[in-house]
Amino acid sequence: MKQPWIHNAKTDWWFILSPPFLVLLIIFVFQKQIQGLENHYSFYTWLFLIVFVDVAHVYSTLFKTYFVKAEVQRRKLLYLGMPVISWCLGIALFQFGALTFWSVLALIAVFHFIRQQYGFMRIYARFEPDNWSKKIDEVAIYTATVFPMLYWFKTPRAFTWFVNNEFDWLKNLPDYIGVITVLYILIVTVWIIKTIVEIIKTKTVNIPKTALITGTYLSWYFGIIYY
Repeated sequence: MKQPWIHNAKTDWWFILSPPFLVLLIIFVFQKQIQGLENHYSFYTWLFLIVFVDVAHVYSTLFKTYFVKAEVQRRKLLYLGMPVISWCLGIALFQFGALTFWSVLALIAVFHFIRQQYGFMRIYARFEPDNWSKKIDEVAIYTATVFPMLYWFKTPRAFTWFVNNEFDWLKNLPDYIGVITVLYILIVTVWIIKTIVEIIKTKTVNIPKTALITGTYLSWYFGIIYY
């Protein structure tokens, strides 16, 4: 089958598909050293990994939007109106308290990361027919991301998104860890079996899609739950 790369195999592997596996390998090998860096140099690790790496992709969109005059003219209402609307909603939200404001922003950030993985999965499945197999992939990618976050909400956390106690209100919910763990294991099992059966039956495999879903399961589970 023709592999549905976004750019090409080499670029996709280095910048999209391999990072979860490479980072996990580094964590496995250098866990104690990394923990020491985090404990003693938390500001600098935050500055480099979050501001310079993670947040940088947000800043870089300026070069394809606001810094392109023709693009701004084409979607003037969107580019000028959305910041104003967001600012007004932020002010309104803050009236309910600072913790409410930051809690909602943290949930939006979580939603962004979940949809980001779903979006990549859909891109890599764009040549596939809309059938039960694709539905299982969709459920699988959401399970790979939503379950670790639901687990994280109900357990002690080693870090915060924006402010302390931002998700503490979720602790008042009934204990659902046991139920979602069973569902998680069931869905992972179904997806693995489905993927193996498809490979045997068609003698082909969608490499980037399979690698993306696998990398998402591993990185979110070990990064959020195991560690």
